Amino acid sequence: MRELRDIEIGIGVTHSDRSYDLALVTKFNNVEWIEAYQINPVHVDVSKYYMVFVSVSNSNCEF
Repeated sequence: MRELRDIEIGIGVTHSDRSYDLALVTKFNNVEWIEAYQINPVHVDVSKYYMVFVSVSNSNCEF
């Protein structure tokens, strides 16, 4: 996907009530690329499949 500059997956190590088990960090050049990524057909298809298995709750932070 052209819009995605970098991606990193982190596995949680503390296993506390306040921690997440998995982190997915994605990097983009600008907000327009984030918006394009969100509607990219590959991203949409993959998200529909994998989010069923990995998401109980999620959060995001654009910076």
